[in-house]
Amino acid sequence: DERLKFAVPVYGCGHYEETTFAAPLSKLPPEQSALWYAQWDAKHYIPAIRVPTLSVNGPNDKFFWPPGWQKSHQQMPPALRTVSLRLGMKHGSPPAGDPPEVSAFADSVVRGGESLVKATDTRREGDEVVADFASPRPLSKADLVYTTDTESPWEERVWQSTPAEVEKDSVKALLPPDARFYYVALQDDRGLITTTDYGEKP
Repeated sequence: DERLKFAVPVYGCGHYEETTFAAPLSKLPPEQSALWYAQWDAKHYIPAIRVPTLSVNGPNDKFFWPPGWQKSHQQMPPALRTVSLRLGMKHGSPPAGDPPEVSAFADSVVRGGESLVKATDTRREGDEVVADFASPRPLSKADLVYTTDTESPWEERVWQSTPAEVEKDSVKALLPPDARFYYVALQDDRGLITTTDYGEKP
């Protein structure tokens, strides 16, 4: 729909085989399950997105788990996507701009507001995680968010955070030796949070 100027999926994603909904879909007759995935899974439509998109979720969301969520936004062109994997975010929120990144992102597209922080590259350099970013406003803080748990259901995994060092246009953080999944959270001086994609350490 060319009338749309931006999109902000909150929680929702495609790749339903990696969400809580895979279980009920597996109980359908095979032909019905296959038809559902072929017609309704958003992963078939996400590559057609051509507007700036903010994808928001929490790492412990009980319905839309990080693997399916991340695979979904990675189907978009990098220039169009901004992500916010907010630690502690629960499934359910009041209307009209909660989390606050939603309305700020909308304003940046249609009202000339300042954009959110955008991670432009993330990499491992030995034991350090380095995230480059672009932002019209200064960062107030950055954190490395990680979990050591690879076995529990995603909604039950405990995530921890440790401060990252903020430099001019990058942040650095030492990756704890027992961390297995991790990402960097970037907070500007308005308190608005965006993140990198999550990485996995073998």
